[in-house]
Amino acid sequence: MAENQEVVITLQKILDRLGGLPSRFQKQENVEIGVGETKTVFTRTGHGILREIIIRSPSTDFRVAVLIDGEETLNASYSELSVIGQNSNSITAVEELDYDGNPTGYYVVSIRLLVCSEGIEVRVTNTGASSIILSHVFVDYAIL
Repeated sequence: MAENQEVVITLQKILDRLGGLPSRFQKQENVEIGVGETKTVFTRTGHGILREIIIRSPSTDFRVAVLIDGEETLNASYSELSVIGQNSNSITAVEELDYDGNPTGYYVVSIRLLVCSEGIEVRVTNTGASSIILSHVFVDYAIL
């Protein structure tokens, strides 16, 4: 965990030296993914950083793949991301709760601080027996 914190601090120092990169935001709603289908939910080319991507789904039957500079750097199911997230500052996968602590029926994956020199692509694959609709895909990024 300390290693991840060092990476975050180093990235922030780099951004501070560059004068920061302006954030850009992308929001998609109701992204339908059929059985066995893969959808690209974010793609950008150039040098920059994906500060955070948030994927909100009513199902845990999906995989997230991240390609940085054309190479797949992550390909994991919701369950795998949930386990990884227990020890990571960069990945979270949790059941969403309302203000009273009750489950909302949604599951949220957040992946943070991905740096690229050529581009980033994020894909979601439906691994379930029925279509899923991602209620929200929100991305905070900066690409030169």
